[in-house]
Amino acid sequence: MKLRLAATLLMLLGVGFVTLLSLRIFAARPSNPSHRLIVVAQVHSPAGPARQPGQTDHHQVRAGTPQAVAQTPFDLAPRYRYRYTEYANWSKLPTLSITDTQTGQVIPLGDATGALAFGAQSNDYFAWNFVCNSDCPTLADGLYVYVYAAQKNIFLGRNSVLAPNDVQLAGDWIAYTRLARLRLANLFATNLKTQETLTLTNDLSFDLAVVRHALSERLIVWVSGSPESIDIYDLADRHIIASINPNLLRPLPTTTMTMGAGDTVVTWDYQYGYDIVTSSYFTFSLKPPDWQPVTYADWSPVREKDRILYWSFKTRDGTEHRFSAPLIDASPSVVPCVEGQNLVQNGDLENVATHNVWQQSSNPSALIVNDLPPNSPQAGQWAIRLGRYSNAQPTIQQTLNIPSGVKHISLAFDVRASSWDIWGGDQLQIDLIDPITNQSILATPVQWTNRQLASGGWIPLQVEIQAWPGIDTPLYLVFRAQTDWAFPTDFTVDNIRFTTACQ
Repeated sequence: MKLRLAATLLMLLGVGFVTLLSLRIFAARPSNPSHRLIVVAQVHSPAGPARQPGQTDHHQVRAGTPQAVAQTPFDLAPRYRYRYTEYANWSKLPTLSITDTQTGQVIPLGDATGALAFGAQSNDYFAWNFVCNSDCPTLADGLYVYVYAAQKNIFLGRNSVLAPNDVQLAGDWIAYTRLARLRLANLFATNLKTQETLTLTNDLSFDLAVVRHALSERLIVWVSGSPESIDIYDLADRHIIASINPNLLRPLPTTTMTMGAGDTVVTWDYQYGYDIVTSSYFTFSLKPPDWQPVTYADWSPVREKDRILYWSFKTRDGTEHRFSAPLIDASPSVVPCVEGQNLVQNGDLENVATHNVWQQSSNPSALIVNDLPPNSPQAGQWAIRLGRYSNAQPTIQQTLNIPSGVKHISLAFDVRASSWDIWGGDQLQIDLIDPITNQSILATPVQWTNRQLASGGWIPLQVEIQAWPGIDTPLYLVFRAQTDWAFPTDFTVDNIRFTTACQ
């Protein structure tokens, strides 16, 4: 009896497995796997004004859509940590020390004859202030920098302005101030390798609550003058390369201004920027489209690296959130249309060094994969995998520079849909987004369900975008999957081409 029951259960399990296998085969049945599926898409509106023949437009830059990132180029390596101890009873002065987390070595700074204050920290240096009585019996009063590699301190002299972030480190440079007269300070920059000190201005406008200068590895910028201006100084060439008006974009001048500096960009007030490459002002938003309001404790300055803006904020529970936004050249293209030119970079995904041209937004975010058979790419070793999970909306995109004079564009790629879902509740979507407005330029995004694409193998797809309406500014080419609560679909995409026609 037990054997008969076990046999019956095995038979039922086998029938169930065959049924599920049949469903998967049914969902994967090709209508004509060798036939290229062609869709015609309609453009809704241009991303920017069409440029007339012979017209020359001033170069402009815009910030793209903000998105959350796991880390920024400005995140500190966790090797060295500092400890600041402030006693409630002033009979004991505040102390400061550094701990090397790899060796366990604790490095005390200063001594008991004075108070210590944190200045700034980088992966190579630690800046700190020592404040003591006028006699300073053992240690000079002023600004010091501890060099991790050399395990020694560099003394930079007296530092008399102790506003938040008054001392800043970037690369081998340190920026710091000394009080000059009422509401004005001297601004200095010292190269910590060569010991060269630059006296930049004695007219730095400062507020004890807000620092009005910023430092990067290439630039130092500050607010000065009346009417106020932002001076941009190139540390490599040792001269001011531009003086700009920060109030051109602001409805009303304010006395507070939080500065940020990058390789080629200056930002202020968390929403305004100036690009020295294109000599243009721009505005930006700190909030991604799906950002939910939270109670935050502290925003970082907005800085730039490799033409990408980065910033972060901490919530009151101490959690840090990081964001980025690419800088987009919004000027009409001066590059003419070339017949049959493929505008997609690394469309076959085989150049690992340039995977970063594809911006990913999902959780998890590893959308470029090199899976083994039966999930291997159509060709080569790498492909894009979207879907995978229930109730998911993974997105991957690339910025395309659209030439001038395009009449027609064809998008072609190969896709394989692997799914147990027989209802067709999962979709693969293609879209073209204006990075300035974050709006689609297509009348409707092009999409296919998993039932339409299920073949068990690779299907070539083609989207024809006809009667191109003179768009010659950058666009995002977006691939997006949307899965429902049931069995999720794997949409694998490879060999992406976006080619132009000029006639």
